[in-house]
Amino acid sequence: YVQHRLDLGMKKRTVAKGIDYLKRCLRAARKQRLIAADVLAEIREEIGPGEMSELKNAHAPRDRIFFPHEIEMLLAEMAKKPGDLRDAFLLALYTGMRAENIMELTEGQINLACDPPQIRLAPHQTKMGRTVTVTLSPVATEIVRRRHSHYPDTAGRRLFCDYRWSWKELNRRLRREGKLIGAVWHDLRRTYASYRIAAGVDPKTVQRELGHKRSQMTMDVYAQALDDEAVRTWAVKNFAWNGTPKSLHIAHPSSKDTPQHDLR
Repeated sequence: YVQHRLDLGMKKRTVAKGIDYLKRCLRAARKQRLIAADVLAEIREEIGPGEMSELKNAHAPRDRIFFPHEIEMLLAEMAKKPGDLRDAFLLALYTGMRAENIMELTEGQINLACDPPQIRLAPHQTKMGRTVTVTLSPVATEIVRRRHSHYPDTAGRRLFCDYRWSWKELNRRLRREGKLIGAVWHDLRRTYASYRIAAGVDPKTVQRELGHKRSQMTMDVYAQALDDEAVRTWAVKNFAWNGTPKSLHIAHPSSKDTPQHDLR
């Protein structure tokens, strides 16, 4: 039961709550004399969270990152349905921005005149309570340029509509099909940090890009070890930009000439 729930992507505390519910059911069965006291005691001891190695050794949700084949599969799935989800996904993947920052992103926060372009996050938009400047990668730059209206009187216009329901719907369907287990949107932030460091970028640079107070947090919490040579090669190819925007083409869902999963 525990392993099945963990395989479905349930969090530790969710599985623990399920065990507590099962215990209450057993206690109610004992009151109705449907189960013997010694049997109840034995079962309760066996299903205790402290006795279950599967639950104790389960990885915390923060250990999850997206691998190249998962990213390409997700982009291909998102291309089938028009909307803001695909652009928001790419922006989070290539900047490490949190979901709430992308949802609240307005044209007034974007500076396309500097090189490279930047997004300015106000203190109330960051956990550290200070202003953070997000330097846009080449992929993120093209997405922002395409969605930006370039009119001075639209500084308060948001670039994205609410894409959260589309993400939840896609995530549930892929989980039922066994294609994506235990994924949450915040995994994109961990993926960004991990791939940037795997591409050879200095951890202090990644720390500044994510707005962390210390680089130790960037390494310990967000940057997961990527031992796969193919993964490191993919990271170098897609996450080793030097801050100078390049002319790139990001496939739009309506494009028929370019593969929808092209990340270059």
